[in-house]
Amino acid sequence: MVAPEALRPGEPEPDDFQAFWKARRATLDKIPVRADRREVESGDPATVLYDTRVDCAGGKPVSGYLAMPRHAARKSLPAMVVFQAYGVYGALRPEAKFSQRAIVYQVNAHGIPNDREEAYYRNLQQGELQWYENKDRWDRTRYYFNAMYLRAMRALDYVKTLPEWNGRD
Repeated sequence: MVAPEALRPGEPEPDDFQAFWKARRATLDKIPVRADRREVESGDPATVLYDTRVDCAGGKPVSGYLAMPRHAARKSLPAMVVFQAYGVYGALRPEAKFSQRAIVYQVNAHGIPNDREEAYYRNLQQGELQWYENKDRWDRTRYYFNAMYLRAMRALDYVKTLPEWNGRD
């Protein structure tokens, strides 16, 4: 990226921007950080891999793959949360070169199940999630990305609850 400090917003920040997101955060904070995680095959005996679903505001959970060294000590690991790009698919599994040295949480954007058959994601893309980027775009409380942002915040909340996280990195 060239000169990122030179980037400027295309529109002015709304007067109530901070208040709006403070209220959204308060809504999220009312929901306890509770995760269901199921161990799945990692392909590396030194790495543990979980398929996770974390409770979240906005109608869908955070869904992703959480990986880390299998026998990590408490407060020993840095963490990395990876948010996937545009599209309709389950989370990708973290690369071993990262998850052998850190907590890696790879999150899918939509809070949908991971590791389903290709037809499942294709049906979502052609149905419920077709043109999701435009759903309710003029209503900031119902806009599709609003729930995505809440899932992003909750993914970070969740990683910070893990006993293996070093509390700093």
